[in-house]
Amino acid sequence: MIYDIAIIGNGILGSTLALELSKLKKNLKIIIIGPKNKFGSASVASGAMINVFAEIEQDFLKNSYLRKRFELAVSALDIWKNHHRYIENESKQKIELKWGTYVLNSARGTMFEDRLFEYLDKILNLKKYKKYDSSIASPGNIKGLSTQAPHRPIRSIKVHDGFINSSQLLNAIDEILIKKKKYHCS
Repeated sequence: MIYDIAIIGNGILGSTLALELSKLKKNLKIIIIGPKNKFGSASVASGAMINVFAEIEQDFLKNSYLRKRFELAVSALDIWKNHHRYIENESKQKIELKWGTYVLNSARGTMFEDRLFEYLDKILNLKKYKKYDSSIASPGNIKGLSTQAPHRPIRSIKVHDGFINSSQLLNAIDEILIKKKKYHCS
């Protein structure tokens, strides 16, 4: 068979690219080259994080490239809910998605980590990021957090980053592509 597009890699990026291309042009013939078993792949291992605010670097706003990367990630947050809903509806599969990530500042941390925590708080309080529902949280009130001195967190911020079950997401995208006859693993 002759294909219009060959995508190398069937992880989250390759599979999502195939999905989006198939939405743009219905008759496009796409092959995705990658192992059927994705065990140990980066998408399964670390694709579960929808991190934007928790990944902030000190003074990143001063660097035009880091600022642009951050702004792209923030704009991606705005499309995740609809993207998630679309994939669930098309695949008829439930995909676990949770919002809210705690960033902890530990008593054992360095002064650099303290400054980074304060910088994160400063960024989250900028007017254009207020809509992302961040808040100072008492570490003692975080469900499931159990630490002891000297590693106990002294303060925390809950940010609007999220978690998605990457295995469920990949399986659902694969299911959509199979239904559209767009998925040919090699």
